[in-house]
Amino acid sequence: MLDLGVINNSDSIKLKNNFSGLLNEQFNFGLTHGDLSLANMIVEKTKVSLIDWGSAEITIVPHFEIMGIFEDSLKESDPLFNNFLSGYGMSWEELSRLKPEITVLRLLRTIDKLRWAIDRKPEMIQNFSEKVKKLVSEFI
Repeated sequence: MLDLGVINNSDSIKLKNNFSGLLNEQFNFGLTHGDLSLANMIVEKTKVSLIDWGSAEITIVPHFEIMGIFEDSLKESDPLFNNFLSGYGMSWEELSRLKPEITVLRLLRTIDKLRWAIDRKPEMIQNFSEKVKKLVSEFI
């Protein structure tokens, strides 16, 4: 990533320190849907059912579901995000507490996708490089 100009030496040191900090965290693992979007929900009055569990995985909860929402669907400023939190059984206070971990995990996952692209899918390098640059600029 240094050779690609995605990050610089200073960024690399900061990222390493933040990623190393994850080693001290105690995470819970559970089944996540992996693709929460309105297209994968059936809403009947007050009942919501999730369909299309093809992207389901065991991962860190609730971090990765919330990360997916941030990446693909809703922004915190969207009025529907409050409904999501309520339905998920999470308070704004709990989200605020988890947000630093979610941010670091999101960056780690995006960097891992860039590494994958470098090794396996060169045509995706530019796409993931831009995503990493954006997240690093927001994070650091």
